[in-house]
Amino acid sequence: MRFVALMYTEPARTAVMTADEHAEIARKFGEMGEELVASGELRNGCGMDYPAKTTTLRLGREPTEGSFHTGDTLLSAYWVLDCADRERALAIGERMLDWHVTAVEIRAVHDSVD
Repeated sequence: MRFVALMYTEPARTAVMTADEHAEIARKFGEMGEELVASGELRNGCGMDYPAKTTTLRLGREPTEGSFHTGDTLLSAYWVLDCADRERALAIGERMLDWHVTAVEIRAVHDSVD
C-alpha cells in the first residue's frame, strides 16, 4: 500500500536551530531514509522550501505569493512510502516526530503510478 507522510514544523522552533542541530537532523533523516530505501519502503521524498517563497494558485483568482496555509505550522517535507499496511506507515511516521517535526500526517495515496 502506498502512503504519503507529510511532515510539519513550527517556524519558531526551526529559526533557533544551531548548526549542530541541523547536522543531527540531517544525520537522523539520512539514516532513516537509507534504511527505508534498502527495505524498498521509501519511494521518494524531499524537504519543502519556506512558505514565503511559495506561490499559491486558486481557481478563479490571481496567483498570490505565500502559502495557502497560514497557521503556526508549515508543511516542511514529504516522503512517499510503500508499506505492507497502514500500521507500518504509522510506525515510520512516529519515528519522524521530534522537537522540530511536531506533526506527521499519514495519508493513503490513491491511483498512484511509478
